[in-house]
Amino acid sequence: MFFFPFPFETVRSYREQGFSDEETRRFIKARPERPTDEDFQGWSKHDVAEYLMFLDGEDLPAATPDSAPASVVIHNHYHAPSPDPSPAPTTPPATATTTPPAPVTAASPDPAPAASPASKTPLIPYAEDLNERQLKGNHINDGSARDFLRALNLFAELTGIEFVEDITQVSLTKFVDLMREIPKDSRRSEKQREIPMLEIIRDAIENDTPRGLSVTTINKNLVHVGKLIRHAKADESVNISQRINPSIVRPKDTESKKDKRVMFSGDDIIKIFKHRLLNMSAERNELFWIAHCAALSGARKEEISGLAHDEVRQDPDSGIWFFDIKPNDFRGLKNGQSKRRVPVHDDLIKIGFIDYVKSRQSKPGLLFDVRKKSKNAAYGDFFDYRWRKAMTESIGSGHGKTFHSFRHSATQHLLDQEVIEATRAAIFGHDSGIEGGTYGGDWNLETLQRAVNLLPSVRNK
Repeated sequence: MFFFPFPFETVRSYREQGFSDEETRRFIKARPERPTDEDFQGWSKHDVAEYLMFLDGEDLPAATPDSAPASVVIHNHYHAPSPDPSPAPTTPPATATTTPPAPVTAASPDPAPAASPASKTPLIPYAEDLNERQLKGNHINDGSARDFLRALNLFAELTGIEFVEDITQVSLTKFVDLMREIPKDSRRSEKQREIPMLEIIRDAIENDTPRGLSVTTINKNLVHVGKLIRHAKADESVNISQRINPSIVRPKDTESKKDKRVMFSGDDIIKIFKHRLLNMSAERNELFWIAHCAALSGARKEEISGLAHDEVRQDPDSGIWFFDIKPNDFRGLKNGQSKRRVPVHDDLIKIGFIDYVKSRQSKPGLLFDVRKKSKNAAYGDFFDYRWRKAMTESIGSGHGKTFHSFRHSATQHLLDQEVIEATRAAIFGHDSGIEGGTYGGDWNLETLQRAVNLLPSVRNK
């Protein structure tokens, strides 16, 4: 068997994966490069003709038998029969002989067989084990571990790869190609999470739904897959090609970092907090409080959602209430500088936040009534549907704004107010590059409180 690692699939292969001819035609015509004769090595004549007709938009002729053996596509790997096989040697007819039989000797060892599934390394358990070891060694936080497993599960689902040893450069290309076809708002609901992603892609193509994950998201997923590949290469028990390189298939990101910061405008925030789920007549539930805390502190959603019952405290010297953001039994933090103290905004105190905190302090556990929907979910996912409903009904969709836009808006506002870099770093948990360590833990709370209170009210006065 010859192995041809070219990232082109036969029309037959697409059909075997469940794609319609119209979907297949779109995939083929979307490729930027035209296949060469070398790319078609190992394909049957019918497969080549069929591919070119799909590519050129011609009508297909009736299928005819092809005497040439067809290539087989497994996980986008092309296995073709050896060309011009030599005829098997003819065995001469047996003749009577008086020669004694030759003594029996040990047979020559056969070539090592291909690895069987039993001897291969299951992909997802390998990823879970790597996650577990890195969490125990404090090399990653809960969020990074969750994102890693999500990316590997998506990779396995889109490519059909079940074992680490089956990962190839071609499978990485296929992963990127299919991520470009994923609808932008896929799997947001519980119902949609049960639908196979390839089926979601097919429906999106049929309905002409906007498709394609962002370049940033595609590259983040590739980084996670690359991390597993890097560890597998260093693992003597895993037989994976040393030549696999995820960076080769990384799409180029032409957007600047500044352009990606999609913020809420002041009018956006006013409209959002007029929504029935967030206005002053709304139920004072976890969505109400976490959204207010985010808008009036700039803290990350998971930092707030994962606060323990005793992590909003009053400083005994100054009397200032503050969020004590640190790793706890429920969640870690993004990085070392994320550990900090952030004063509670005066507007939060005015609407009764401290009374809510006191009512929860006698109940060990999380400050807010949230829980994980699954093992790998985030606490902030608990209210995600209601949050997106409130945001979309308030300011529409298609603007790229998310819950994290509260953080970008707060950061930009303090920058506009000419708050010094070190103070902003202390409040938002950034690394300012200024010598001095962890700003949030060392800074005077009165100084931080003055800066936090510069963040605008979420309601018209």
